[in-house]
Amino acid sequence: MVANLTKILSGQGYRIAAIKHAAHGYDVDIPGKDSWQLFNAGAQKVLLVGLESITTHERIERDLSLQSILDRLQADKKNIDLILVEGFKNEPGPKILVIRDQDAAFPDGDVDLIATVSEGPFKDDVPYYPYGQLELLAEFLLVKYLRV
Repeated sequence: MVANLTKILSGQGYRIAAIKHAAHGYDVDIPGKDSWQLFNAGAQKVLLVGLESITTHERIERDLSLQSILDRLQADKKNIDLILVEGFKNEPGPKILVIRDQDAAFPDGDVDLIATVSEGPFKDDVPYYPYGQLELLAEFLLVKYLRV
């Protein structure tokens, strides 16, 4: 869903940053490539630079909070219109709940639920957007956060 929202919003000219929480780790490189060898040789940070992109692979000593990751993005704030986050469900901040089963339980705790993606209403005071109409959710986000 975040990829689809990113495609919709960036297609309208908005500059989107996306954060994906990989709770079980991830591979960012191909074993045997120079950048992989550098990181596995012990480099604290490897920057892989191409014609249209740059990737930073950095060692961390502990899991980072969502806020600390957002703080890292502050330097690029002038180049970013909206940040979309997938995961970090236990971190504070506005949430869009994707509901695949209408009998799903509401998340525990004090959740700032601003919308759901579902086949129908989940909670009376929370707007919902059907899976096939993410353009409506994109418009909701633009109005709510960019005052468009």
